[in-house]
Amino acid sequence: PIGLSLLCDGWAKAYLFPNFSLSKMPRLEGKTAVVTGPTLHGIGHISALELARAGAHVVLAGRSEKKGQETMDAIKAEVPTASMEFLRLDLSHLPAVREAA
Repeated sequence: PIGLSLLCDGWAKAYLFPNFSLSKMPRLEGKTAVVTGPTLHGIGHISALELARAGAHVVLAGRSEKKGQETMDAIKAEVPTASMEFLRLDLSHLPAVREAA
């Protein structure tokens, strides 16, 4: 599975996003980004970190406020000016989605 993952990841980078780099991401001041799954060191964390670096207001949406806070603390350590908030959201429970909206 690891070899296949590396092969697919390399293929995706080469063919789906050949010209993408974080240094080319535009400034995002005045924009709001909602990132689900804000687990520390997960893809949600890394996505939120890069969006915060670009100046976006980041809403971390997830089930665990504790995990969200850990991620916000880690991002604030790297981007002290980051604008962030946590939104309790369980995407598997439709009433909770309505409540969050």
